[in-house]
Amino acid sequence: MTARPDRRLAPVEVRTLPAAPRLVPPRPTTMTAAVALMAVGAVVSAAEGVATHQLTDHVDTRRRLADRGLTGDLDRLADVSLVLALALGLVAAAIWIVHAVACARGHRWARTSGTVLGVLFVLASLVALAGAGSGSGATVAHQLLRIGVAGGTVVLLWLPSSTAFFRDTSART
Repeated sequence: MTARPDRRLAPVEVRTLPAAPRLVPPRPTTMTAAVALMAVGAVVSAAEGVATHQLTDHVDTRRRLADRGLTGDLDRLADVSLVLALALGLVAAAIWIVHAVACARGHRWARTSGTVLGVLFVLASLVALAGAGSGSGATVAHQLLRIGVAGGTVVLLWLPSSTAFFRDTSART
């Protein structure tokens, strides 16, 4: 037998790379809460569309269409209006989600457009409450939920810690 030569490897120096700089600063709790409220807004909007589509009485819808002077195939108009309500609810949910993701990443455009949409949402809910008159308690509670979600989101997006988050994020990108 022949002796094997000693084939030890020279020691290798292991170096660690410095941590990569964060592109997005840590998110303050106000932003985490705002993003969570936007997720709630998405669920509420989607549920509104589905509930309107599933629970609306076609006879009542046809009656309301006829009261507004719409004639013709009321069954088809009723179906279209219910499908439209479903589509609008799902589109509103998608808008909430897009704004939540963009705000979580610190995009200023999302805070601005989200504020405009939130204020419009609150105003629409206030108008619905004023028109509810003798509406059910569930209708009033639903509108108050919408006001709380949209209004709370807008307030959270403009608190000082959130403003600092948006400022720091845009300075790093």
